[in-house]
Amino acid sequence: MPIETAYGISIRRFKGHEAHAKAQIIPNLALFGRPIKTGSIAVECVNRLVLTRIVYDGVFGPVEY
Repeated sequence: MPIETAYGISIRRFKGHEAHAKAQIIPNLALFGRPIKTGSIAVECVNRLVLTRIVYDGVFGPVEY
C-alpha cells in the first residue's frame, strides 16, 4: 500500500492528518524482542520492496556425453 499523498506531498506534512498518518506506521519492526525500543539498534533508513511479479525459471544444459 503506497503512502498517501496530496498533490505529490505526503499527508504527514499537512496539519490535521497526524493521527491518520501515524496509524499507517509500524512503530517497532523486529524479529526477536524489541531492539529498536530498547535502543540496542537504531533505524537509519526505511526501504520498501514491492514485488509485483515473481518468476521461477530453470534451464538445464548443454549436456555432453
